Amino acid sequence: MLPSQIRKQLLFPDMQRTHIHSHLLEQIVYMIYASPEPICFYKVNAHTGIAGNECANAIAKHSALAT
Repeated sequence: MLPSQIRKQLLFPDMQRTHIHSHLLEQIVYMIYASPEPICFYKVNAHTGIAGNECANAIAKHSALAT
């Protein structure tokens, strides 16, 4: 699930009611609001710098763009 989906749930909860993961999004938003500390999201490049994973990432991108 992407952080953008969580942001949409925070800003426009009614628009997310039909999302396949709406129940999970609602729980995540509840935990964000209930947290006594600020919550920060960071993008992490999971395949960067690991031999073989660079190739896997390229194949995944190619497959995603081909469909």
